[in-house]
Amino acid sequence: MAGPPGGAPEDTTVRSVRHALTAAAVAAVALGGLAAFDGLDVAAPAAPQPAAVDAETHAVAAVAVRSTVTPRTTRVRPRPTTTPRPTTTAPAPAGSVATQILTRVNAERTKAGCKAVVLDARLTAAAAGHAQDMATNNYFSHTSKDGRSFVDRIKAQGYPVPRSENIAAGQPTVTAVMDAWMASSGHRANILDCSAVAMGAASATGGSYGIYWVQDFGR
Repeated sequence: MAGPPGGAPEDTTVRSVRHALTAAAVAAVALGGLAAFDGLDVAAPAAPQPAAVDAETHAVAAVAVRSTVTPRTTRVRPRPTTTPRPTTTAPAPAGSVATQILTRVNAERTKAGCKAVVLDARLTAAAAGHAQDMATNNYFSHTSKDGRSFVDRIKAQGYPVPRSENIAAGQPTVTAVMDAWMASSGHRANILDCSAVAMGAASATGGSYGIYWVQDFGR
């Protein structure tokens, strides 16, 4: 049998194969123009798994409040205080900074419908240590110079569940610092946090601001 014009004779087997391939192509077009061949399919990569995330909500530190009052240049000798034993929750001596702040704090909490907090010597020790550290080293931050957070400082005093911390600098009296804290939404939220059950507070003189205040809460 003659082959295609101008070419060599075509073998019958070759012609049969060509016809079969042509028929397969036509069938593929009839099925939508796509055909899958064994051994050529590539599985799509599996979708990546979402990253696991976690968040801690056990403590909230308010943004620190600086006083707008120009710091006094003269230093005031701090009142001598007795360092409380870390295992007790006895109230501070009458008239102390901690007691004065506690009175104001509980008055505000009562108005907001929260239970009163009690003074805890461990929280007061943590507050006093940080206030003195800021005054001595002339800085103003919730983070200590050695990198500790208020959570670290409170736990180091033996109190197991820290809640929050307020700090301030430059306010000359308890009334002034409490007014400043209550005028700030973040500090006010810490003071009126009904989940808090205990508080410690202290002040220390020195540094650029003349006086530094710290208030720590625990659950």
